[in-house]
Amino acid sequence: MAEIVYLALGSNAPNANEYLNKACALIIEKCARENTFKESSRLKNPPVGFESNHDFFNSACELITELSPFELLQKLEAIEIELGRETKSNGSYSDRVIDIDIILYGKEQIHDEKLIIPHPRFRERDFVLRPLLGLKPKLLDPKTQLNINQLLKLIKE
Repeated sequence: MAEIVYLALGSNAPNANEYLNKACALIIEKCARENTFKESSRLKNPPVGFESNHDFFNSACELITELSPFELLQKLEAIEIELGRETKSNGSYSDRVIDIDIILYGKEQIHDEKLIIPHPRFRERDFVLRPLLGLKPKLLDPKTQLNINQLLKLIKE
């Protein structure tokens, strides 16, 4: 069954836009139903949770996929590795060539040791919410029933 999925992408490599372009191309090729991929504008942001001399470029994407949530996770992790990501963070953050997170997968709510949907920290991350706002401002968080605009207002207060 096809589902609408929202992803967050980020890179703070010296050529971050090139990595984001490659990641989008691979997501289209390996994960998205034909002609369903949309990317938000890219935002430049300072790193959050760690010190670095390199700012991040972040965006959000919307796509329709036939993959299950766990199949999608597996494909996205393979894309990260293909682009040079060495390891997923274990709670500590560092520079990265590419980071791809599943934010929303339809109305699914999954709490598994490998995957949590909606993404557990997306509601508090301006660098995720602002790109999502550009794609779909009325998109609802299935857990809180708040839209992206409302979630953004909550973190600004």
